[in-house]
Amino acid sequence: MHAQCARRPRIARAPESRIRGLVDLRPDSPDDSAGNAAGDSAHNAAGVLVHGFHDPAALPAQVEASRRAADAARRVVDGLVATRVDAGVLDRVTASLAEAAALLEPHRPPSRYSQTPGLHGGAGADPHVWESHPFIGPSHPLAPPFEIRRIGDRAVGTVTFRTAHEGPPGAAHGGFVAAMFDMVLGAATAVVAMPGLTGTLTVRYRRPTPLDREVRYEGWLERAEARKVLVAGRSTCDGEVLAEAEAVFVRVAPHRYDPPDDPPDDPPDDRPADRPADRPDDPHRPVV
Repeated sequence: MHAQCARRPRIARAPESRIRGLVDLRPDSPDDSAGNAAGDSAHNAAGVLVHGFHDPAALPAQVEASRRAADAARRVVDGLVATRVDAGVLDRVTASLAEAAALLEPHRPPSRYSQTPGLHGGAGADPHVWESHPFIGPSHPLAPPFEIRRIGDRAVGTVTFRTAHEGPPGAAHGGFVAAMFDMVLGAATAVVAMPGLTGTLTVRYRRPTPLDREVRYEGWLERAEARKVLVAGRSTCDGEVLAEAEAVFVRVAPHRYDPPDDPPDDPPDDRPADRPADRPDDPHRPVV
């Protein structure tokens, strides 16, 4: 892999209000182009965040602390991966981690959706849903994390894989590569306001995905059908294509977005997904 792949720059987040409903991220119509030209040109360079995170200009103290803790946990994971440090040091680490685990255990929720409305609202769901996401959540220690923005009519994400994500020597494991495609292609359906859940995902690996380099993911709409949205994308480093992907996202019944600790009144049954009783109340309702 080419050594000149750019290291990940810091991307400043534009101040955004806390989002409660899915943001209509479709490109502005021609009628709006004149009035929005100045704003669009400012947005096009860095884009706007697709998912409804907390407003970075008014980040709650608990969320700031949670992000600091997640960063520290990532450093621990990086230090533990394939370490050959002596047993004495590892025993000290074990004792420290056991103490930290004991502090957190009484407060561990049964689900990351606990005390939230679940995934209702799609990309604009409760900010805690995205804050704790395993791939894009700044407060989730397993997340690289992965930041996805709308640029034009595409979803564009950047990620830097670390040693913790290494599969083949010097390269990210293909499972992590595919997981990021799942996220950016899902975001692409939100960009055109036609979100759903992943039905199929196909990835073609062209080259190894490097570690410690910024990898850029792009996703875009190919076409839409009655209940399906077909999207495609690619990942690159320094302009070189690393992998390509295609996916089908499917609209599902609203109860699929309920949090597990707040089950629906009528649990799902064995009816086929295309039966009227299982269709969303509104075919245009955003459901990511």
